[in-house]
Amino acid sequence: MAKGVRAIKRVTKKELKEDKLVTSYFQARKYFEAHQSVLLKIIGGAVLFIALVTFWFMSKSGAQSEASYELNLALLTSQSGDPTGVADKLTEIGKRYSGTESGEAAQFYLGKLRAQDHSPEEALKAFEEFLRRGSKSSYLYPAALAGKASSLEDLGRPGEAAQFYLKAAEARDDFFAEAGFRLDAARCFILAGDQEKARQQYQYVQERYPQTAYSQKAQDGLAKL
Repeated sequence: MAKGVRAIKRVTKKELKEDKLVTSYFQARKYFEAHQSVLLKIIGGAVLFIALVTFWFMSKSGAQSEASYELNLALLTSQSGDPTGVADKLTEIGKRYSGTESGEAAQFYLGKLRAQDHSPEEALKAFEEFLRRGSKSSYLYPAALAGKASSLEDLGRPGEAAQFYLKAAEARDDFFAEAGFRLDAARCFILAGDQEKARQQYQYVQERYPQTAYSQKAQDGLAKL
């Protein structure tokens, strides 16, 4: 750890000023280390830190660099007690840097912020905007589909929500996401009065993910039908 500190001290002020992203990286890393217990509760725990690192190191253009820098600051200040101010900043970033990875990501985080603020209609609009503008190859795309599904569920539209949970499951077919999204879909199908489709999802999870906690939840769901 001590060696790492000495290495940072050898960087001159002039060099830091020449690259605003380098400056923001060290400041943000220091802030994260000091406040990680709070930050990990903001937007999906580790997802937030991964997003920050990704945006710092994958800036490919001037516009993307600027968008990344501003998005990082917005996310790091999202516990400022001013959710409206943060939401306005994310909206501004999304509009100003439309077409960049960070500009589109701002729409996703705006949706997360609105959802946490118990504003499902606003969350739905933000997620739909991200899905309209963002790339399907983005690692945030399945989460945005799930975010839209959750917003629809909160708005009392479980049938539609179930369909988007399934789209999220199909968009990212992996152990940590697909099974959970399919269980969410089953729950919404039940709320929509379609027990047969719920049964299909529970059975799928049992067959695809045997001997897991997901399989046990699916079994419990089937027992209640």
